[in-house]
Amino acid sequence: MSRDHTPATGKTRDERIQAAFMGLWTALAQIAVAAVVAIALVLIGAAVGSGSKPDDTDWEGFEWVLAAIAVGPLAAAVAGPLIARRLRLAAWPAFFCPVLAAVAVSYGTGGFVLGSVALVITAVVIGYAGGLRVR
Repeated sequence: MSRDHTPATGKTRDERIQAAFMGLWTALAQIAVAAVVAIALVLIGAAVGSGSKPDDTDWEGFEWVLAAIAVGPLAAAVAGPLIARRLRLAAWPAFFCPVLAAVAVSYGTGGFVLGSVALVITAVVIGYAGGLRVR
């Protein structure tokens, strides 16, 4: 058995590295989907709040911001497996897990940058471990 061959699943190291890069692309797409959905909801909330009368409360449209906090990661969790399946990754159902890791790190440490790093690392590891699907 050659050094370039992994005995567990029969996939070469080159295929696994290619799958890890596809996992990176999936993670970046998940971040983009979450950002687009969250920004759209915040802008809707700003538009709702800007048309209010001066005697209305300052919290007009704030529920849209709260929805952005919940719907952004949810959209990324839905988009992840769909994108991974399109990229022929074998472990495509597991690509909702990077979003769980990102949410846990973000709310645990209070930093969205560290959450994004956790999402990328988790997606690359899942991609490398799963490899590519056979056509």
